[in-house]
Amino acid sequence: YDAIVIGTGFGGSVTACKLAEGGKSVCILERGKRWRGKVDVKNIFDLAPLFRTSLNNGLFDYRIFKNIHVFQANGVGGGSLIYANVIMRPEEDTFDKEWPAEINLQELNKYFPDVEKMLDVRTADSPPVKRLFPKSAALKKAADLTTEGQWRLLNLAIQPFDETKNFEKCDEPETRPSPCRACGNCVFVCKRNAKNTLDSNYLKKAIDCGAELFVEHE
Repeated sequence: YDAIVIGTGFGGSVTACKLAEGGKSVCILERGKRWRGKVDVKNIFDLAPLFRTSLNNGLFDYRIFKNIHVFQANGVGGGSLIYANVIMRPEEDTFDKEWPAEINLQELNKYFPDVEKMLDVRTADSPPVKRLFPKSAALKKAADLTTEGQWRLLNLAIQPFDETKNFEKCDEPETRPSPCRACGNCVFVCKRNAKNTLDSNYLKKAIDCGAELFVEHE
């Protein structure tokens, strides 16, 4: 191989994709499993078997250090499996401290549109939804009571909403990308594949370009 990429999170999947697109032979190693369609959380007791231990290659990897606790994912797609799909462009003052001068908003602005296109980003509560979701409405009401009153909808990396079935439980898993039902189970791996996780875009494209993925390899 020309390159070995360790991990399939945002860093690994994008790197593997760009290398494979450039004609390099790429080996991708992922210590976790494939979780798409295999996670079913109905209550808090279903969470215990999903934690990674020395004896269990689970989805959630919780690490305790002296000054920080780290909660991360362990599976094909990395952190995209358990984040809440929120895609936000950083504010300019984000880079005022502790960032190399080469990494700044002006430089990154060149790439944001390509990433948003690849992740199929859309605004929360976007059409065909005709009303604000309860959480969005509550946040707007709270913002209206503040002196600044700033409030806006955030972008999400999800499939379009299904207006006819919003807030319904997702009892049966879907093997293909399906409309979002706003069930709120984003951090437990979407059963309907309504969440645009990395295994469905960057990683998939890397493999389509010839990269080889080895699962449960550390």
